[in-house]
Amino acid sequence: MESFDKHGWLQAVQADTQFSDREFRLAFVICSQFTRRDGTGWPVELDRIATAVKGGMHSVKIRNGLSKLCKAGYLAETYRRSTGPGLDRSAVPRRLQA
Repeated sequence: MESFDKHGWLQAVQADTQFSDREFRLAFVICSQFTRRDGTGWPVELDRIATAVKGGMHSVKIRNGLSKLCKAGYLAETYRRSTGPGLDRSAVPRRLQA
């Protein structure tokens, strides 16, 4: 299993001036709590990410932040599930790899 340089990845995101402090905190949470050592992730409910971000974060802001991180090349979206019966639009899981 190849190791992923989480520290280097976080330094790169932090140095990128297009991201706000809150978006960096989102990146930090994804990297530290929802990314394996090899850089892969797994489906996570947006509400779970929101509670992990210091100061909280609305699901719309999370979606926007994830999209921005993907467009900038820091994340690769590998899976997205559409909402279904009984699922809230604010809890759409995404599997990401940093």
